[in-house]
Amino acid sequence: MNSKAKKVALMGILSGLAFITMLIEIPFPLAPWLKFDLSETIVVYAMLIGGPMVGIVVAGGKSVLHFILSGSNSGGVGQVAAFIAACAFSLPVYYIYKKNKNIVMGLIASCISLSIVMILLNWVFLTGYYAKLFNIVPILNLIEKGGMDYFMFIGKTYGAFNLTKAVLVSSLYLVIHKYLKRTYIV
Repeated sequence: MNSKAKKVALMGILSGLAFITMLIEIPFPLAPWLKFDLSETIVVYAMLIGGPMVGIVVAGGKSVLHFILSGSNSGGVGQVAAFIAACAFSLPVYYIYKKNKNIVMGLIASCISLSIVMILLNWVFLTGYYAKLFNIVPILNLIEKGGMDYFMFIGKTYGAFNLTKAVLVSSLYLVIHKYLKRTYIV
């Protein structure tokens, strides 16, 4: 990537493509308010061809476009979570692939990273904020009660969701990796 204009154009195109991919949502059977999308595949590709900043901008771009063009039934919580999830998934792939060119090891690390980051983020902030915003009494009761019940709810719900999502995204990326790897900068 030689010129700044090419990098900006690339970020715009990939943000748009990631946004379109984000529109294809699949409800998670165990928690139907959570929906899978495979837009992290575009963010991983953006990082591998343009570096971490390009990937982070694409992750932010897709979330902002989604918020502006699709609205939010979560008060923006979903888009913030999508941005953080995309970064938590994509950064390990980038750094591991850069170091040893092993995409499988990078994707495994990304699955673990995404699951841990999103469990912690939901436990500390996102789920509580969402429950207060929409007065979801059962979750508010779990938070008020404290202890392991709330953490176990978060771990089971968001752990299962994010690990499943990470495996799906990783599987898709493994399929397309052999066709894309010649374009990587790392």
